[in-house]
Amino acid sequence: MSNLLIGSSNVDRFYKATLFSNFRQYKMVKCTQMSGFLAYMNTLKAGSKCVLISIIENFIIDGVGADIIEPENAINKCINNFLLIIQTMANKYPKVKFGIAMPLRRPAILWYQERVDQITNFLCDGVKEMISVKSVNNVVTISCPSEASQQFDSDMVHLTKPSAKIFLEIILESAEKFFEADMVDLTEVQDSDSDLIKNLEDRLARLEKSMLDQANKNVANDLMFARSREETDAVMNRIKEDRLVMNGLKSPSPLPSDQRNKIECGHFCNSDP
Repeated sequence: MSNLLIGSSNVDRFYKATLFSNFRQYKMVKCTQMSGFLAYMNTLKAGSKCVLISIIENFIIDGVGADIIEPENAINKCINNFLLIIQTMANKYPKVKFGIAMPLRRPAILWYQERVDQITNFLCDGVKEMISVKSVNNVVTISCPSEASQQFDSDMVHLTKPSAKIFLEIILESAEKFFEADMVDLTEVQDSDSDLIKNLEDRLARLEKSMLDQANKNVANDLMFARSREETDAVMNRIKEDRLVMNGLKSPSPLPSDQRNKIECGHFCNSDP
């Protein structure tokens, strides 16, 4: 059973099976255009075992072409077509595993460089949907090395040799973990799994009800405290309204020295010393 590594010049220039003997051996297939990729996929054999793909950045740049002012529609169309091809092949050959390397950067192409993170997220979301909605279990995304490890030649398109070696080692190692793992048939649901899911759903429903009841209780308590506070404030305001305070008045008679007499006397003014 053969393993295919489909990539652009950044892969083809530096991949030699003898240089990466710690990983499975791949048949290198150089590809730079979507039409060529489709042709390779259509000739894929059922006897193939693993397909590692690192090419999407070329397809996107070619698909956008000169329309770099608002390239979003062309980008989305390109990615959707790319994922559709892979989904079709994954369904056709369920025992073949497909690894999709996330796109490299291209400092020479500003519009692409500014959108590479969005493109990566779009690709990841597309594969997740493929797995969850279409029940495809033989496709995985391979994370691209960090931006700091991507060093380019003077053309700002092709990786330097050391950087390309790091890139290949990372995607080959990540792909190896997926290719070596056992596949789980997502279309088969055992009774025990159904019971487990039902129990989890019931527990989640009870938890949501409990949280909702507590939230409603908190709101009721807040209203009660607010009403009580308003009543207390109203009483205090009325007390203040009934009180008259006068400052600056003087009396010729001094206040009694005895505290009780002071109270009975009812003096509310200061006396001159």
